Amino acid sequence: MCSRSPDAWIKPATQPYLRDLSDNLAEEVETIDLLRATCQSLLDLYNAGQTQRTNDEMRVLTVIATLFIPLTFITGLYGMNFDNMPGLHSRYGYYIALGLMVLTTAGLLGYFRYERWL
Repeated sequence: MCSRSPDAWIKPATQPYLRDLSDNLAEEVETIDLLRATCQSLLDLYNAGQTQRTNDEMRVLTVIATLFIPLTFITGLYGMNFDNMPGLHSRYGYYIALGLMVLTTAGLLGYFRYERWL
């Protein structure tokens, strides 16, 4: 005859020790859960810091790209080989185009600082 009751297999003198063991195991399981949650929180914090650094780098790269897009357009426009372009045969055409590029860059930088993007 096999009984499924634990009382049939365990002596009464052993039961207080097993209850104590069960309490200790429950405390250890809670400690492990707490440590797991702490590790997960630290990992989330580290990932948030990495994301913030990546966002800062992307902002700088975006500003640099935004500065060079109009310069590329101006250079491409004045780099065409057309005879009837305004300022092409002018004595100061090169300096005017260069000044336009400098003013464009300065204007964009001023705007970015005004908006606190830099």
